[in-house]
Amino acid sequence: MDTFNVSRSDAALVQSVNIAASLCSGVFHGALLQTFGVRNVALCLSCIISISFGISFFATSITFLVISIGIFGISGIFISTAAATGRHFHGKQGLFLVSIVNVGSGLGGVIFPYVFNYMT
Repeated sequence: MDTFNVSRSDAALVQSVNIAASLCSGVFHGALLQTFGVRNVALCLSCIISISFGISFFATSITFLVISIGIFGISGIFISTAAATGRHFHGKQGLFLVSIVNVGSGLGGVIFPYVFNYMT
């Protein structure tokens, strides 16, 4: 908000597009997982995430961030981690570990601002 002098709603657009892209791309990422395998898709998505977050450092507008982080951000990695966990662990152990994967991302979002403030 301070960097680009925008309102809260404009700044929240980045996260909103990211969540929408994550939820709407499930069929596409599922097809990629079936075709190329979990490891290959996760590796490619990790590279895409690294590149998109790296170029977002040079963002000049909210639109740039919506594209770099919102669309190409972390949309498919959630599906890949759940698929990898589900394929390697079965029964109650698989359900428990998939829930840990999902809770971990939310918990990281809660803890990260405090870690970021401490580090800066």
